[in-house]
Amino acid sequence: MIKGSATTIENIEFSGAKVADRNGAGIRLEGPGLTVRDSSFHDNESGILASGNLESDIVIEHSEFARNGAGGGSHNLYIGTVRSFTLRYSYSHHAIIGHNVKSRAIKTYLLYNRIADEQDGRASYAIDLPDGGLAFVIGNLIQQGPETDNRTIVAYGAEGYKNLLNELYFVSNTVVNDDPKGGRFLVIRPGADAVRVINNLFAGPGELLSGKADSRSNLRTTKADFVNPDKLDYRLKARGAGIGKGIDAGSPYGFSLRPSEEYRHPLGKGPRPSAGPLDLGAHQHSE
Repeated sequence: MIKGSATTIENIEFSGAKVADRNGAGIRLEGPGLTVRDSSFHDNESGILASGNLESDIVIEHSEFARNGAGGGSHNLYIGTVRSFTLRYSYSHHAIIGHNVKSRAIKTYLLYNRIADEQDGRASYAIDLPDGGLAFVIGNLIQQGPETDNRTIVAYGAEGYKNLLNELYFVSNTVVNDDPKGGRFLVIRPGADAVRVINNLFAGPGELLSGKADSRSNLRTTKADFVNPDKLDYRLKARGAGIGKGIDAGSPYGFSLRPSEEYRHPLGKGPRPSAGPLDLGAHQHSE
């Protein structure tokens, strides 16, 4: 348990946290402010469990979350009502029934991550933003496996909007559904101030969008268009239909929606061009 302020944790492995009430966490955060880098959270009842604190800013980067959860209400990552939450260059996968990423933050930045269940994971939502808020979900590789416990991949506002500003910017992601029974890629609860779904690649069966959104320059493709989908290599093959088809998505609140980086497995990053044609999805094509 961390009660101090502005804590930084680097290069630590957290595993096996269990308590009687089934919410043992690798990190249980009660103080304001946390930065985690280059760390691993696996096989705990919760990976990181952060309580609400409106003076708290949480940044997690280059870290892995795997097989955390005790079923249902515990998750790989659970962030309460904090001022801001940033997850970047990280890999969250195989949550035990719960969600791979759940954030109630007033501002959420999910940038250049790999969020997946592969072939045998049983997570619920890949991403759950239950209270809305201002959310930027950019440049992520998001995959739902065939054993999923919930056929919705990304949910926004599922528990009702609780913030003064509720806007979702879902831009330049690659989302793959491997559930043969279908499901829903994005579920938006009615009442959001704005939702923009731009420059994404979607592959697999199911309903692309449930709810209201400004949806532009997205492409529904097939896994055959990716370099090696069996290994979650979702780079587009040469001459893929999404190459060079990205549009200018703008800079709401001064935050550019053009992806500047891309996730490189494991837990790395690489640059994307700052000018010129932009490919759809989370990767820029290379010859």
